[in-house]
Amino acid sequence: SCGMQAYQQLSGFNTLMYYSATIFKQIGFDQPTAVGLIVPGTNFIFTFVALKWIDQVSHRQIMVWSAPGMIFGLVLAAIAFHYLTQQTNGVLVNNTSYPQSWSAIILSMIIYVTFYATSLGNISWQQGEFFSLEYQGLSTSLSTMTNWAANFLIGSTYLSLMAKITPTGAFGSYAS
Repeated sequence: SCGMQAYQQLSGFNTLMYYSATIFKQIGFDQPTAVGLIVPGTNFIFTFVALKWIDQVSHRQIMVWSAPGMIFGLVLAAIAFHYLTQQTNGVLVNNTSYPQSWSAIILSMIIYVTFYATSLGNISWQQGEFFSLEYQGLSTSLSTMTNWAANFLIGSTYLSLMAKITPTGAFGSYAS
């Protein structure tokens, strides 16, 4: 359960929740907050999909078929950022006129969040089911602590990663 909580955070989802408007602003959108709502909106919609299917399909099966989709979305984001930022040596620079190929970035985020919300976004929070009643409280507490520790790590290092290893490197590392 702790591993799933860590995996959930280390895959970078909360960086999109926290920084998608910043990314879209740097790409050149006039209304980056409005465009940034794509991430939580997709998460909201596909959380309902997960809630419908989570008890009808096993947790393991959902993870097995969704993990490759998450990886695909993150790899697609890394590739899209690579091509988008070629003129700025891989770094997003404010007030730069980027080519209008940003649609691949939006698509990659939608793909990633769709698979994330359908699987890890829900399954890791159903951690109490994994433990016997005797250990449920302690185990759930440790799992949640792991989640917040990984969230702190990801949230506090994201902007540095973007600057040091570029958006391509950051999203590539989340995919790995």
